[in-house]
Amino acid sequence: MTPERAEWEKKQAEEHARTGAHGFDPGMPWRVAYWYERCGIVAFWAVMWGVIAPVIFIGGLWVLGSALDGYTRLSAEKAACQRRAEKPYEYHRC
Repeated sequence: MTPERAEWEKKQAEEHARTGAHGFDPGMPWRVAYWYERCGIVAFWAVMWGVIAPVIFIGGLWVLGSALDGYTRLSAEKAACQRRAEKPYEYHRC
């Protein structure tokens, strides 16, 4: 175990005792990680950028598209109602 690794583990143990968090840490410095931890870090970021980020991006576009579609549909219905109105009362009711 390198001195850097020992220092990092000591810092992590203090943080875990303070926060109660335990488990995988993708923020581990690359230079102190063992090979299996490096594989875990690479897999974590691959899933985050390859799966989660595109899903969030596509979901955001879907919500934005749905909102714009609803707004245009409401505007079109209102315009059609106003064109059909024969009296000022009916026009303002739209």
